[in-house]
Amino acid sequence: MTGFTYESQGQDTLLVYHLQKWEHLDSFARGMVQGNKISGILPLSFVQNERDQYLEYFVTSKIPLRNYLKKEMERLTVLKLCSSIVRVLMELEESRLSRERLLLDIDFIFMDTAKREVGLVYLPVEEFQSGQPAEEFLLWLLSHMQFRLDQDVAYVAKIIHYINQPEGCSFRKLLAYLADLTEGDIRETGAACQRPGETGRESRSFWQAERGMRPEPARWPQTGGMRPDNPPSMSLEPASTIYTGEFLPQVPSETELCEENCDATVTLEEEYKDNIGQGRRVGKLIRRRNGQSALIQKEVFHIGRGGNFVDFQIADNRAIGTSHADILLIQGQYYIRDRNSLNHTYVNGAMVAAGQERPIYGGDVITLANEDFDFIIS
Repeated sequence: MTGFTYESQGQDTLLVYHLQKWEHLDSFARGMVQGNKISGILPLSFVQNERDQYLEYFVTSKIPLRNYLKKEMERLTVLKLCSSIVRVLMELEESRLSRERLLLDIDFIFMDTAKREVGLVYLPVEEFQSGQPAEEFLLWLLSHMQFRLDQDVAYVAKIIHYINQPEGCSFRKLLAYLADLTEGDIRETGAACQRPGETGRESRSFWQAERGMRPEPARWPQTGGMRPDNPPSMSLEPASTIYTGEFLPQVPSETELCEENCDATVTLEEEYKDNIGQGRRVGKLIRRRNGQSALIQKEVFHIGRGGNFVDFQIADNRAIGTSHADILLIQGQYYIRDRNSLNHTYVNGAMVAAGQERPIYGGDVITLANEDFDFIIS
């Protein structure tokens, strides 16, 4: 199967699927997804160019679930994420659409981080079958999250037990069960969201915490497989993944809106004084509006509005994404890469396509949204 690609069209970022000659569209499914707003399903457009057929999904300002799972998850975030996925499964039943054509893959499930809701790809291609039951995907997902250990994680075991009932899992009942847990959480905390815990708190998965294992880095499923390292009671078969390219590295993206303190100002001047003294040529970014600047001596240098993740924080401009763009240092050459930002990145007035690396040189003007920066090497 031909893989997906990403394309920029004006201000939008699209996930595009190119149908092969031997593939056939399911006209009913395509009409249902294209003509109806189904909660949790990414909007779909169909394009035909002579004999070539394309399915286009709107993903501007959304991030792949794989990126979202890299952070510690609060209880309420986990509950809302699971509820959002279960709600999609129910919507498909009501719309008479087969769940077998839902792409249950963390590279192709997209997060609206402001609402903590998912957008899934429904592929109305007759030859496509996901091959993975939704219940197994939910179990895999719960076993690969990183949970905040200052919060009680017993609710995760309750959800897994509920899904693993011998009589089977009703999505309608599961959604109601998740809603009860969510309401209880809101009543206990008195708020819909808590701030992250103290810096340096131990982070490990639920399964590791339960079994007393030493924390290890999460092992993420590679393209073509989704088998967990520490599976729950149901075994998982490899997912039918048809992605053939690489979009973004596994770091938080532009729309991971602030759960951290976005008001703090970050500067790297003090950190790199020693390196300056050694006479090395380094890149420097200078914000034209107020002269704010930062030296670039990292292989991946993050720019954006977020406080804890970025290396150069633009805290006072809401047009700048939380993690808007990266500057890369590769074998002495600097590059810039847009992080699928809402308002885009430009070099000397030319837009940089999301996820692509564009070389930059001393004297270039870099524009993030409506902010201009001078890039110099000294």
